[in-house]
Parts: sequence; C-alpha cells; structure tokens
Amino acid sequence: MSSSLILCFIPCINSWEITVLAHGGSATAGLALLSSKKAKGLFSQMWLTAPSARFSNKSLEQISTDNAAMLRKLNCDNVSCLYNKTSEEILAAVPGLWYSDWSTDLPSSEEEQNPVMAVVDGNILYNTPYNMWKEDDIQQVPVVIGSAAQESGSSKVLHDLDKWSWTDFSDYVSEKLESISDNITVSALQFYIQNSSTPLQQFHTMVSDVRTICPIERLTEALSAALQKDSYWYLIDYKPKHPIQFSNESASVKLSVHGLDIAAIFGLLDEYIKPMDPQDTKFQKNIQDLFYSFVSRGRPELRGEALMASNFINLIGESVRSRMTPYENCHLWNNNIFYPSYAKMN
Repeated sequence: MSSSLILCFIPCINSWEITVLAHGGSATAGLALLSSKKAKGLFSQMWLTAPSARFSNKSLEQISTDNAAMLRKLNCDNVSCLYNKTSEEILAAVPGLWYSDWSTDLPSSEEEQNPVMAVVDGNILYNTPYNMWKEDDIQQVPVVIGSAAQESGSSKVLHDLDKWSWTDFSDYVSEKLESISDNITVSALQFYIQNSSTPLQQFHTMVSDVRTICPIERLTEALSAALQKDSYWYLIDYKPKHPIQFSNESASVKLSVHGLDIAAIFGLLDEYIKPMDPQDTKFQKNIQDLFYSFVSRGRPELRGEALMASNFINLIGESVRSRMTPYENCHLWNNNIFYPSYAKMN
C-alpha cells in the first residue's frame, strides 16, 4: 500500500464540497497540489497520510538528465516511443538504484539519492513547497497530516529482525549512526531500548522517527505558519491484536505500519487482520469517524470533540490523546545532522 489515488468522496459538483484524500507517494503529490496556483478553487480540504516531508529542488531539466540512462536503455527519445514499450521492457530498463528504499532502514553515510516525485518544473511548482509557502503560495484550506508509529514495520529490510536481542539491536544501531555522527548513538540507545518493548518494534520506531515522523513534525510547523485555516497532525500508535500483513511481500507484524490508517478509513482491516478483535474494530471506527466528520464539516471530530490543531500531535488508537509538540521522540532527530538529509523523499 505505497500509494493511493487522490479521491473525491462526495459528488464533485462544487469545489467547496471536495475533499482530497491521498496516501504515501500520492500524499506527497497532494502537497505539491496544495502549493500550486493551478489548483486554486479545485478542493475544499485535504487529508494526507504518510507523505514525505523532504523535497528536491532539482529542476525539470536536471531530473531529465538523471533519467536519460533509462531512456537510452529503452532507445527512446519521445513520449510516443515510451507508450509503445511493454511493461516488461519498462521494468527491465529501470536502474537498480530505483528499487532501493533507504527509508525502511536506519540512515548511514553510504546512502545514494533515489529518483524524486515532486519536481520544480516551473509549471506546477516554481520552487519547493516550503519556499512557496513562505511566499504565501498555498491553498487556504484545512489540512490533516497523518502517519503511523512504525511506518517501516511492514518492510523486510532485515530478515532476522524478529530474532534480535538487545545486543544485536545496539550493535546495528551503533554501526549505522556512528557513520554519521559520534554524538548520537549513546543517547539513541538509552532512549529506544525499552524492556517493555522488543528490538523489532523499537528498530521500526527509530527508523520511522528519523525518516518520516520527525520530518512530518517540521512539515506541520511550516503548514501551521502558512495556513490561515486549521491544520492537524495525527500519529497512529495502535498495534493490532493479531499480525497485519498487506501483501505476500510485506512482513506480518503487530505494529502500527504504513497504510494502517488508510485501510481503516476504507473499513478494510478485516481483510488484513484475522481474526479482528473488538479493539481493532474500535480503532477502525475512531479513524473513520474522524475522517468522515472532516469530510462533512471540515473538522476531524470524535464523539463531538475535535482533534487539537496546530501545535499538537494527536495520538490515535482505541482512544485519542493530544500532546503539545515537540513530539518527545524527535529531540534526537530534528537537527541539521539528520534533517532534512535523511528524511524520506518520494
């Protein structure tokens, strides 16, 4: 469930009745839409789950140069040629680097840059969204931004992770982080090693904090400063009572994984969690009530109480708990060593 289409959930007759829902890579595209003057008047509000909060400032020409090797391999120099290629030919020409997903592992100094989705093309975006927002180029609509506590939890980046001891955890974290900074490892281990949890859960919590959640905190700060409407940030910290698995390629885990919220919004958890417990059903109803109240009234509400806006993070599980920002997990990562360099970028 890496991305979902941007959808209209109510009859798209009037722009003030249109809610944009986007997930993953499409949520990143949604942020570009939010920034573009060309989207003015097209929608009334946005609900974006698991976007990337880091953007490239590469131009369309630079991106075209980056993609030239793939075009040469396909022996194509125009769109018509690409249309005539089979899916097998296209996939065979994709550079191996494009298949690497650094965002599911801890950062290291050896990372290479993957291709990017949001491009400063001079048409939709004339600058990065952050810089455009500073110039008041943003659609003045309510926005909800969400993510999950273990965004990377479905990945099989380390196949023996479920067998790790805390010593294994410490050794791996030290190896990765010390390639970037000598000053962070001890503090990170002290914060994340918790005997009430497991190395598996804490590994994915740390990865998700560095790559997704703490960058999103910075994103929501920028949104709050630019928007005259309310903006909301939520974090799914609900762990299913039985393992959830979205595909044969994903891990089966009892974690708050990427896509848990979007599956719950559509009422699909019973297809991926078997059997469903009452707690799973309660979580699903909570996120549905929040989403559909936002669609109908422009405010995400649960039993008449709205999520806290702006300088709050709303933790969603069987109940909703609101905390003032900064989020406690981000004290290690929201600095110029890790952000924005190691944030996920679609």
